Amino acid sequence: MLVTVHCFARVRELLGNIVQVELDDPATVADLRQRLSLCYPHCQDLFGRSAVAVNRRIASEDEPIPLEAEVALIPPVSGG
Repeated sequence: MLVTVHCFARVRELLGNIVQVELDDPATVADLRQRLSLCYPHCQDLFGRSAVAVNRRIASEDEPIPLEAEVALIPPVSGG
């Protein structure tokens, strides 16, 4: 299945607003992280520290990603 991932903050700066990755169906958040790390190895550390939201809710690693889900990658942010 093709998953569209909306990127925010530092990930957006590195990869753009949206990336698409192909995953086996069924897929979990952990599968998504693994595929992103393979496709974009220069961002692997950032993917590991980022939250993943599925359908506007922060998801656990074992949460399945349904077909046509809204997925977002939200890296940690800091500021003042």
